[in-house]
Amino acid sequence: MDDSSKTEKEHLAEDRATKPRKPKLKRESQDITERKRVEEALRESEERYHAIFEQAADAVVIFDAETKEMVEFNNKAHENLGYSREEFKKLSLFDIEAAESAEEITRHTEKIIREGADTFEAKQKTKHGEIRDVLVSAKVIHIHGKALIQGIWRDITERKKVEEALRESEGFCSSLLDNSPNPILVINPDTSVRYVNPALVKLTGFSSSEIIGTKAPYPWWTEETLHSTGRDLKKAMGKGAVRLEELFKKKNGERFQVEITSGPIIKNGKFMYYLANWIDITERKKAEEQLKTSLKEKEVLISEIHHRVKNNLQVMSSLFKLQSEYIRDKRMLEMLKQSQNRIRAMALIHEKLYQSENVARIDFADYVRSLTGYLFRLYEVSSDAIALKINTGEVSLGIDAAVPCGLIVSELVSNSLKHAFPAGKEGQIRIEFHSDKDNHFTLIVSDNGVGLPKAMDLPNTKSLGLQLVNMLTGQLGGAIELDRTDGTTVKITFTETQEGKDVI
Repeated sequence: MDDSSKTEKEHLAEDRATKPRKPKLKRESQDITERKRVEEALRESEERYHAIFEQAADAVVIFDAETKEMVEFNNKAHENLGYSREEFKKLSLFDIEAAESAEEITRHTEKIIREGADTFEAKQKTKHGEIRDVLVSAKVIHIHGKALIQGIWRDITERKKVEEALRESEGFCSSLLDNSPNPILVINPDTSVRYVNPALVKLTGFSSSEIIGTKAPYPWWTEETLHSTGRDLKKAMGKGAVRLEELFKKKNGERFQVEITSGPIIKNGKFMYYLANWIDITERKKAEEQLKTSLKEKEVLISEIHHRVKNNLQVMSSLFKLQSEYIRDKRMLEMLKQSQNRIRAMALIHEKLYQSENVARIDFADYVRSLTGYLFRLYEVSSDAIALKINTGEVSLGIDAAVPCGLIVSELVSNSLKHAFPAGKEGQIRIEFHSDKDNHFTLIVSDNGVGLPKAMDLPNTKSLGLQLVNMLTGQLGGAIELDRTDGTTVKITFTETQEGKDVI
């Protein structure tokens, strides 16, 4: 029957028969709301951020950009405003903000979302109605496509009181500043110095008469940082409240470093002057550099130790090789070769650590490839006859776990090369090594050879090599399983202890 003779009904039936059926979509049994996804994402990352949240000196909050409701916060957030955690959890920005209306809060939030971040001052209401001044550093974060805003609230009420005192009097209560233990600098809009306190004079060595009235660049700026310091000053005076570190010089040429917390003083909407509070961090910086130097020296020392241990083990391996040339007993020769293999396995770990940037942890995949390559060459086995498959992923081990694991791999692969494929039989050796996020490791060494004798009891074996595997598994605190299906498969599971992860 040609197409022209078919009815329209027949055409439609044919189309339905030839068109592929669409698979039914599996519908989720539970409707998960947007907020629940955000809360779940935050719960997943709670461990990572909990310490940062709770140890922060400032209040840290994360709130929903749309509803303005609190998603997460640290203890400082509710304590600073006099709320319990349960009370604070029920609040939104609308309940806390004291200066902006709901519409202004919404517009400001939208601005933060557009620009990605913002730093500004705000006023907040405590539970008992007190108004507190805060410096807010806000930035946008996204979780599952949901826009959240992370805010760091620094209580600057006391600082604002000082600034208010300055605004109320042209004399700006100089006694408050004069008695401050920290150096304080007040700059006019044209960068000319309006005021310096005795602490700044003492730190820099310049008298107040040498400083007052001078404009940037100031006499304590260093030649090497002149450009960057000038850029920082311009940015700070234009942006508002900032915190930064600078390298300065004293009148006698001595260098010192300061952490500067600064902000503009504004009266009736007009920028009056700029207040900068210094903290001398020179000794702290020196201590940090000494610590870095000390750590580097220790890394070099540990690297050299690994190098020397590797060399000593290689000497032992070479002595075994020389000794074997004088031995005719095949059984004794095999024992020497096995001992040489074990020494080589340990030496290779120290060699890899010596060559690595991280002197405490070893790339186990790279190590296994080097070790098995050595064993194949030692037993003169061609990869065409016995294929080697390695699947280890990106796994690193501390030396306390790497040494026993390396010896286990050496023993099991050597055993396969010697016994699994007799009379030129072809086959495959497979090595797998993986870990999960909880530091649980799984090592699998298998071959598709003739297999171990059925009568062999692995825990009570008389084979020195397999006894060593049992002992090393115990050293790792692990468990061992033997599967004789299609050859031999040995599976070892263990958890790396914290001691195995120590750097120095």
